[in-house]
Amino acid sequence: MSGLAWLIVVSVLLGAIVGIVLAWRPLRRFCQEVELVHAQELFLLQREYLEAKFFDMGAQSEKPRGLRWKECEWDKQVEFVRDRRNGKLLAFVGVLISFEPTNADMETASWQEPRTATAVFYFNGRKWQVGRVLFNMNPEQVLAHYPEMERLEPSTGRD
Repeated sequence: MSGLAWLIVVSVLLGAIVGIVLAWRPLRRFCQEVELVHAQELFLLQREYLEAKFFDMGAQSEKPRGLRWKECEWDKQVEFVRDRRNGKLLAFVGVLISFEPTNADMETASWQEPRTATAVFYFNGRKWQVGRVLFNMNPEQVLAHYPEMERLEPSTGRD
């Protein structure tokens, strides 16, 4: 191969590398937006199932100790967020959880008051999964408490 051919090959390779570097961020942003729109639509389709699964998992957890989950009252609003540390997509939904004691001689009456909480759901790239419950915080408080969570605007195609 002549010197000119090598120069052309190296120039083309460097040009390709520069092109990839320049296009990486916009391409990544576009892919994240596509994922968000898909995930939001999927969440709305699966919401009732996810809420039931959340209740079942919470009832089995026996938390708080000495109380049994009785009922969940769900907020209509869903906060979609992205964890800045790892890029994972999450959904926060406010929930008011009512309890009943597991034994009749509960000394405290604190169980009688429903507790505010946030249900956390995780998107694994294909489907939503039930995460955990964050007691005593609504979604706004969770976002204020965890600055690494970035609130995402709802997609415009859901109307």
